[in-house]
Amino acid sequence: MGWLFYVVVYGFLGYLLERFIDLVYYGHLFDGTVLTLPVQPMYGIGTTLCIFFHLCYKKSTLPKGLSIALLFVAAYAAVAFSEISAHTLHRFLTGENLWDYRRVFPYCSSAATCIVPTGAFALLALLAVRFIHPHVHFLSGFVAGWLKLLLIILVFMDIFFTYSGVVLL
Repeated sequence: MGWLFYVVVYGFLGYLLERFIDLVYYGHLFDGTVLTLPVQPMYGIGTTLCIFFHLCYKKSTLPKGLSIALLFVAAYAAVAFSEISAHTLHRFLTGENLWDYRRVFPYCSSAATCIVPTGAFALLALLAVRFIHPHVHFLSGFVAGWLKLLLIILVFMDIFFTYSGVVLL
């Protein structure tokens, strides 16, 4: 349950990051979210995978420089995986692109990933793992298990109802 809780927490922080980026880029809040809750699981999955790779990195006996380089490659792969998965699943379920990097960044061969933004998000994920995650990990110890489970269930319900077309009200 701890890993899924991290997906929710970092999905929320990713939501906030994207609102900030939109505010800076567009000059006003642009809400391009899909889910009802203020969470974007794509960011949560990418960062949580980076946490996993960072734990592996800490146990590594490879030279430090090589370990750091491999950690960045793993973070890039984790972020690219989360971007491609979210983009492909959304396109499959709705027939629409969530975003298209080709409209903003030159030399992108894919709508879902591009070396500049994917690399930037990989670097941000690594920085979050290094500087934010220790605090999130510590504070998550004060969150009751039932509340973690409730948040996880709410996010999964939000995803289900968003993509199933089922309307409760």
